[in-house]
Amino acid sequence: MDPETDEYIRESIENLLGLPIADKNLRLKVLTSEDARRRLQDQIFVLEERLKEAEKCVEQYKAEATMNAQGLRRCIEEKEMVNHCAKLEKECSLYERDLERAMESCDELAKENDKLQFRLQDNSYGIFSLLNLVVFPLDAYKRRL
Repeated sequence: MDPETDEYIRESIENLLGLPIADKNLRLKVLTSEDARRRLQDQIFVLEERLKEAEKCVEQYKAEATMNAQGLRRCIEEKEMVNHCAKLEKECSLYERDLERAMESCDELAKENDKLQFRLQDNSYGIFSLLNLVVFPLDAYKRRL
């Protein structure tokens, strides 16, 4: 058996029996425990640094996520605005088409009105001529009487 293992077994037996532990062994145990404590403290420092870096990353990711959310909101608003504009353009197109039809109807009605005025004027000349044919002989007849 190697001497370290032999020493460990002997110390364990003495400890179990409640025998006093030698100063040398106690000092070794204190040194070993202080060394272990230092190594653990070093690990704590390393882990704390890693934790700080991780927290910085989380904050950075939160900021990026916030910016992405704002960008996404703007994108959605722009898309809604584009859709609304397209709807308004379609509505305007329908109104323009209706206006063109109304203007065409007005043009047709104006032409029909001109024809009717011409016919009315033509008829009024005819009626005036007929009146002259009837009234003048009647006036002449009245004068003779």
